[in-house]
Amino acid sequence: MTRFTLHLSVGGSLFSSAGHASEFKDVTAEGSTRGQSVRFTGITGGEHSGCFQPDAITIESLEGEVLRTWDNPSLAFPETGSPALADELHLVFFCGVAIWSYLTNPFLLAHPDVVTEELPPWRENADTWRRLRAQFPPNLITLAPEQIFYFDENALQRRTDHDLFGNKVRALFLGP
Repeated sequence: MTRFTLHLSVGGSLFSSAGHASEFKDVTAEGSTRGQSVRFTGITGGEHSGCFQPDAITIESLEGEVLRTWDNPSLAFPETGSPALADELHLVFFCGVAIWSYLTNPFLLAHPDVVTEELPPWRENADTWRRLRAQFPPNLITLAPEQIFYFDENALQRRTDHDLFGNKVRALFLGP
């Protein structure tokens, strides 16, 4: 697999607190499993596209005209007091990093520069999950440089823990 396409809607308190509750509803995301790249079509109520790449974030018209650019983006978001997703460029950056990371975890964890360590098993209700700590190199843009992945007895990813904007995050993955 070298490419992915998905239809999604993204929301939650992080989006609504920044005034972007409906910016990523009914969006198409297309990307590569080999390089960090995601193109979102239909953002901002279906009026624009956005592109995430490690060296630039763009907002474009649906016809492909570049309207805004953020060169050399980073997770250094606006000053304290401003919402983390202050504008559409930050929103595309955050969603690009998150979607790309979540969808490419099998490829990402096998990357030669990613350092992994198996941790002791974790009990979750009646289940026992295997845990893997991953440390990502600076050349890979991820939500956090260190993350802990949880896998069930079928080797399906169930959860990821990491820090985001100074907060502990637990991303849950629904199982069968």
